[in-house]
Amino acid sequence: MVTEKSVALFALSTLGRPKDLTATLARSDIASVSMGETSLFGQKMPEIVIDTVSGAEVGFGVAKINRRQGDDVVSALGG
Repeated sequence: MVTEKSVALFALSTLGRPKDLTATLARSDIASVSMGETSLFGQKMPEIVIDTVSGAEVGFGVAKINRRQGDDVVSALGG
């Protein structure tokens, strides 16, 4: 979820519904964002990669079925 001030990452249930808040990051801490690709159990999947102003890189996989929502997150963050 992207708001004016932060980005929140939620784990999803097996039904694809938000389950647990995993992490938050203030938008002011984000230097750049892009869509990449990663592998999970030998299967390729989209990955959102966020670079922070402190130099850290945060990446998280996006289920293929949620690719459009992942693209929306990257777009909302200016990537």
